Amino acid sequence: MANDWYEKLKTEGAALCAILNPTQLGAGLCSEYTYRGLICRLFGYSARTNKYAKHELVTCKIIKEEQSEAYQQAEMKIAEGARCQ
Repeated sequence: MANDWYEKLKTEGAALCAILNPTQLGAGLCSEYTYRGLICRLFGYSARTNKYAKHELVTCKIIKEEQSEAYQQAEMKIAEGARCQ
């Protein structure tokens, strides 16, 4: 199975994620959720303080696009001084 995924990665060159299925019901769902990467398990949404001491929301492009209203609201709250938790 690992060799199959390796060949798929080499030939398709997915720009975002090889197992993300944007056409699946509820766009942006993982087609191999059980085997999703550690980055997705740990950091679906995350916040950090950057090197300029500014708080910022960190997430993937799919979440930013598919949940843009919630993402923008969170960004506004952070800009207004809400603490990263």
